[in-house]
Amino acid sequence: LLREILLRLGFPTCLVRAALVCKRWLLHASDPAFLRRFRERNPPRLLGFCLRCPDGYSFVPLPQPPELAVPIRRATSSCAAAFAIKIHRIKHCRNGRLITNYFDGCTHHHAIMAPLLHGESATALPPIPLHSRDWARRAQVRFFEMFLPEDGGLHGITLLHLWMVGRKIYAEVCVLRSSGWGVPATAEMELPAQRNRVVEKVYQRPTPTAITPVYGRFHISPVMMTWPPIFPTLNKGHDQEE
Repeated sequence: LLREILLRLGFPTCLVRAALVCKRWLLHASDPAFLRRFRERNPPRLLGFCLRCPDGYSFVPLPQPPELAVPIRRATSSCAAAFAIKIHRIKHCRNGRLITNYFDGCTHHHAIMAPLLHGESATALPPIPLHSRDWARRAQVRFFEMFLPEDGGLHGITLLHLWMVGRKIYAEVCVLRSSGWGVPATAEMELPAQRNRVVEKVYQRPTPTAITPVYGRFHISPVMMTWPPIFPTLNKGHDQEE
């Protein structure tokens, strides 16, 4: 019966507060099987967006019920402090965490931010590994992205490089592990000599020009609630049993 009651709390923040009642409630609330049911019934909420304007990033919260006032305030203040440092771009956003890219002189640096976690500072990522082949110098088109894993954690970040040389496309993928970037996996393919005109019109990325509309300078990254919720640590001998 207790689990059915906890299941109807609606928000992860309420679940964490309920877990503070006693040890038994904490064990029920933090059980992995229960958390899977809770997420199916109560998916993590979209709290707001990190909006990049010409003068930098800012966090724009969405209207939320009172139960989410604390994470909204935390995200707003944490993002304001973090974005005070000039960030070139948010590369990816998932599960309440952000991969950011910033300059230090002529060098690119990447870090993970967790604005919803109290007291957690940005974690610097290892330097981007060198390419395994000399594709970049000959490429007409280049694409580079980083993607967080489903849990938004540090390990499991995927690094993707794409290069286009003539009609050939080369891909290189690395995954970040506890020991650093793994051995890159590579692949290549060749585009047909004649591309479908409709496909080309729909999928070809437009080249930026001096007359790009104003909205083209904005970049939006959604910020979701962190999952799973972080529960208090049991203090053996002092936590209430009932």
